[in-house]
Amino acid sequence: MWSRNWLQRRDHGRGVLHMLNDELLTEDNLAYTNYLRMRNEEFEILLKGIETTIMKQDTNMRCSISPKNRLQLTLRFLATGESYRSLMYATRIHETTISRIVPEVCEAIYNFLKKDYLTVSYLVFSLH
Repeated sequence: MWSRNWLQRRDHGRGVLHMLNDELLTEDNLAYTNYLRMRNEEFEILLKGIETTIMKQDTNMRCSISPKNRLQLTLRFLATGESYRSLMYATRIHETTISRIVPEVCEAIYNFLKKDYLTVSYLVFSLH
């Protein structure tokens, strides 16, 4: 067995990432923005800029964690400083996986913002 049973239920509509995408995004934009400290429009710009960099392939054993969930997890970590263990219980993603995701996504964000600073600045400011 690769993972604990409760962690494997991540893709069955349980956990905070499903609540974030399935409920807050459609029902309560202010709560969504508060949770990620970023509006959905800004999130989508950032996701589009780093998606191919942080995407992983599915395997025969399990589905990969989507770029969207990887970015959301990282933004939540950056917004709160929550421990990887605490995030594990909220997201159903094991803390060792989180410890690999966060630095990788942070590097992708940094490289994207550094490379496309003017484009990103224009897009972000035009949204406000």
